[in-house]
Amino acid sequence: MCKQLFIYLLLFITYVLDGQDLPRGFQGDEKVLMPSYLSAVTSYDGSVRSVEVPGPVRSMAEWEELQGLIISWTNSFRDIQAEIVRNTIPQCKIIIACSNPASVKSFLATKSINDSVNVHYVTGNYNSIWVRDYGPNSVYAFDVDSLYLVDWIYNRPRYQDDTLARQLSRSLGLPLLETNKVPDDLVHTGGNYMSDGLGFAFSSLLVMDENGPDNEFGLSNHSEAEVDSIMHRYMGTKTYVKMNTLPYDAIHHIDMHMKILDEQNILVGKYENDVSDGAQINANIDYILSSFKNTFGKPYQIHYVPMPPGPDGRYPYQNGDYRTYTNSVFVNRTVLVPFYEEKYDTVARNVYESLLPGYNIVGIDCNKIIPSLGAIHCITKEVGVTDPLMIAVDQAAPLIEVQNESERTIRAIVRNRSGIDQVWLYYQPDHVTGIWDSVRMDLISPDESMYSGVIPVFDSIAYYYVRAVAVSGKTISRPMTAPEGYFKTRAIRTSAVDQIQPSLSYINIYPNPAQAVTCIDLGIRNRHPLKVSLVDGQGRVAAKLHDGPWDVNQTRLFFDASALPAGLYFVKIEGKGIFQLKPVIVIHS
Repeated sequence: MCKQLFIYLLLFITYVLDGQDLPRGFQGDEKVLMPSYLSAVTSYDGSVRSVEVPGPVRSMAEWEELQGLIISWTNSFRDIQAEIVRNTIPQCKIIIACSNPASVKSFLATKSINDSVNVHYVTGNYNSIWVRDYGPNSVYAFDVDSLYLVDWIYNRPRYQDDTLARQLSRSLGLPLLETNKVPDDLVHTGGNYMSDGLGFAFSSLLVMDENGPDNEFGLSNHSEAEVDSIMHRYMGTKTYVKMNTLPYDAIHHIDMHMKILDEQNILVGKYENDVSDGAQINANIDYILSSFKNTFGKPYQIHYVPMPPGPDGRYPYQNGDYRTYTNSVFVNRTVLVPFYEEKYDTVARNVYESLLPGYNIVGIDCNKIIPSLGAIHCITKEVGVTDPLMIAVDQAAPLIEVQNESERTIRAIVRNRSGIDQVWLYYQPDHVTGIWDSVRMDLISPDESMYSGVIPVFDSIAYYYVRAVAVSGKTISRPMTAPEGYFKTRAIRTSAVDQIQPSLSYINIYPNPAQAVTCIDLGIRNRHPLKVSLVDGQGRVAAKLHDGPWDVNQTRLFFDASALPAGLYFVKIEGKGIFQLKPVIVIHS
């Protein structure tokens, strides 16, 4: 009885707080309420809609096909949400949780938005706009079979937010899995979780701060292995990367500074090393690159987009807004990106368009909401289709060293519950003719559903995409935007000297090809004088990177590829017992 009374008290408290202007972080004394709130949530035996985990599940990647995008409507940020509605309707259903559909409908009409198609209203209760964090996650049983929704315990004492997933489950007719019962109780947020759709996932160590031994809420006390086990059972996570939290990101959600674009490429918000969270972001990315490879066993390719200062020129470490461009969301063939000022937005648009060809990049002004520590990704949540045709492409390495011409083998995992009829590899050497050739891909590993095809001999660049037809007749391409969208691979001829001397144990250059800020990671274990420079193909110095005694505690140097003409360069290292030339390609796509 006491526990039920406490729940009613919490309901009253969260009802009082339900002004829907709540920040993404804690407000007032909310943090003090968390231990009692969590105790009540995990012990409540009332009417629950959740079902048992059906078997192995797979978390959907954000770039997969969507049937809908969820928002929790608020009057405070309705102009931003109206633009999300406008740009979602052509792509999929927009699912609007709201208390008064007629009022929302009326406001959309003032914005010349017709809600007669692809708008689904869910009349329900919630406390805040941050549906990314408390909304349900889409997972598939047995990789591509039935669609389920998964709901974690929200890390805020906002009961109505935490139960919106049940309301959405009923409205959408989708079964719900909940992590609210011991021993599978898990506190987590959607803004601190990203998956490649194949079992590889990322979070900050906030997930351990809130669930681990001696956690700040005084509940769960799961070991890291237990957290990993819960994530494996409910989300299909096989490799769970946890990075250090950032000093100036008050909520410690990774969507504020990174975005997984596909199985190979990660977009990272870039600060200079001595600005805000720049040093810790660099350390986290270095940790990923040095410790993990993607699902296909290849290093991740890191791309950067500058993190702009606030409107007053101040960065987060100066109490400025945490403006971010990585807080974006895929909506099938469209990507919605937070925008702030044209002089910064233009660079961000160019980055997105170069990395995601064929996608419609839509910028939405987020100056009003970003002081509350969130933007587009934070206020939206995807719902996958019920019959996914999944294609995961093992992208060809972006740099090859060859003496003559080359061919490339492309692999892809392709799955659908009805089975796969055909898989085709479309390719276009050098992107000159505008005509795509094709070759049928062969099933080379039935257990993995792995297909393989070969791009014939090409000279420099080949563009390609994969198209699959299920037994049911469903057809889809990857990238989803093909043929306007595509992957590409390069063949580079070089006769560069590439010899490792004993005092240089390793040299890693990333990203390579380089487009912006690029890291040179050197394994040098003596303090002798050292010269490191970037030279072009004719041996001319393009940039001096180091000249003097080497600090053995230093491992990384940086250069800005965006300031250089495109072409083939070499990192040149000269010192006692060391001579090294290592190729790096600068591109401006």
